[in-house]
Amino acid sequence: MFKRVFILGGLVLSLFVAQVQARTLFIDFNNAESEIAVFKQSHQGVASEVVVVPSYQRITRKQRLHIVKVNEAIEAYTVKLQDCAVAIKRDAKCDSYYDKIYSLEQEREKTTAYYSAEDLKKELLALLEDKNAVPFDMVVISGHHEQGFYRGELTDAKVKEFVEMMDESRALFSKVNTVVFLGCETGTKAVFQNTLLNMFPAVPVILASEDNAPTRNEARNLAYIRHVIQIRPKLLAARTVKEVQPLFNSLLARNWPASLLWRQNVVFFKESTELL
Repeated sequence: MFKRVFILGGLVLSLFVAQVQARTLFIDFNNAESEIAVFKQSHQGVASEVVVVPSYQRITRKQRLHIVKVNEAIEAYTVKLQDCAVAIKRDAKCDSYYDKIYSLEQEREKTTAYYSAEDLKKELLALLEDKNAVPFDMVVISGHHEQGFYRGELTDAKVKEFVEMMDESRALFSKVNTVVFLGCETGTKAVFQNTLLNMFPAVPVILASEDNAPTRNEARNLAYIRHVIQIRPKLLAARTVKEVQPLFNSLLARNWPASLLWRQNVVFFKESTELL
């Protein structure tokens, strides 16, 4: 049951047009090819153009595919280590698994050419100089959000670093009307208040995760993304909380722990709708 509902009447959203533009900046910590592919699809007659950072010039598709295989091997050895921890009779190979994981992690970093938060910042700033790149209508950020970091298979950045680089590239986001975070606990009340309002101070629709988000390739994750794209025009056109609530509920129906900051001051969670 919802705690509170606030009606905001008489507001006109000038960012909404008959066909909502879909020029997207996809910031990819997570090597999320499947998610990128969905955002590139055409929806309701509106073609999507997606600019990916790290760019495919810096980390090619061949490199990304290799990183996926390396990460799968890391996960397999991690499972073996967990089995070792509970085994009654410990296998002699257990001690070698740590070395194998370390070696694979080094291989992964070498494959990305040691792409760092500083490299990410340079690519964002370079987009400011590209007249064909700006402005964007939507920003998508895919990556794990934990222990003060945004991280993934391609790179990582401290939350503070990421906020600062977004601030330095502010002009990229002057026309953005939608932000989508695809990572765990990116949409808690504390994150909205302490981070996202500062990162995107004028964006009317910010979608994130209140809890643990599904992994990048899960069917329910990709279905959620498709649904976000489908209802985005209605979210931007909505004038009252009463109009937004069923749209938000339809996101929850996708079994994805969505939260929504709307108009910078109304936040929708699974169990409540509140002023921020």
